[in-house]
Amino acid sequence: MPIRTGKFVARKNWIIIASDDQFIRVYDYNTSEQIHQFVAHDDFIRSIIVHPTQSYLLSASDDMTIKLWDWDAQWTLKQTFQGHTHYVMHIAINPKDGQTFASASLDYHQEDGTVKLWNSESYHLESTLQYDVGRCWSMSCSKSLNYVVLGYDQGTLIIQVDQEKRNISMDHVSADKKAD
Repeated sequence: MPIRTGKFVARKNWIIIASDDQFIRVYDYNTSEQIHQFVAHDDFIRSIIVHPTQSYLLSASDDMTIKLWDWDAQWTLKQTFQGHTHYVMHIAINPKDGQTFASASLDYHQEDGTVKLWNSESYHLESTLQYDVGRCWSMSCSKSLNYVVLGYDQGTLIIQVDQEKRNISMDHVSADKKAD
């Protein structure tokens, strides 16, 4: 059973892992004791993220959904976010406000794009970022700036969230290509 993702929750002394068997498992990292486990999705779980201040965990899956779990409410499912048409590969919480998060998917040549911005409090889709650069595999949000780094098949794209155009593109150059 491959484990696809894991996160530390220092304020609880936990490590949370998610895997291909569709389970999320919670362990005390001091004692290695399993605290909780539950079936979270209908397919492989690709990414999890812990909210920085709330008792929330977000999980993303090949079932094309993102789910919001509340551990203070016995791991109650608070919301299922739907809108992607392919595997959701990565999620990241906006470190500036804590209530918006982004999801990266393998959606490509679809009407809904590959990166979506969601509101975890209103449960609404706020925006879809559409760039014709292929499937999005990963992302990271800046803590001090309003930038998101997106990893695509063709390279890396850095965007400023409040702008319509991409700011920086660092396209991958194959090691097989020789310099002119």
